[in-house]
Amino acid sequence: GLGAVSVLVRSHQELVPAIIDGLWKHGQIVVEEFLRGREVQVAVVKGLRGQDFYTSMPVEGARAHTRWHNDEKSEMTRVARNAFRASGARGYAMLDMVLGRRGVVVRGVDTHPSLAEISPRRVGLAATGVTPREFFHHLIFSAS
Repeated sequence: GLGAVSVLVRSHQELVPAIIDGLWKHGQIVVEEFLRGREVQVAVVKGLRGQDFYTSMPVEGARAHTRWHNDEKSEMTRVARNAFRASGARGYAMLDMVLGRRGVVVRGVDTHPSLAEISPRRVGLAATGVTPREFFHHLIFSAS
């Protein structure tokens, strides 16, 4: 199986030995910057409700918040749409982002997000009035 080990370093002095140790023990590593802020997910659906890129309500944790500041919500929506386009995603995707001091930073674009009954995609779309029936109907008929 695929095992993962995480090491948090707080300085450049700690980083170099951690990289060397990781490469020595595992042969390959991924180095990511730790981003402080609110972890948010936004679904993007191409062509839904006549919009080029329809975005869901941002979801934080397991809840869709409706009390975002207008500038925060606008920035998350803009960044999600741009990341969706830039990734080459088709149909729909879930964008993982961090809202922090530097603004909105994309952590990843999931082009195969969960379709489960309880999922951030479903929660975010439901908060904007999109039912599962409407979502799946759109996906099926836009694919043909």
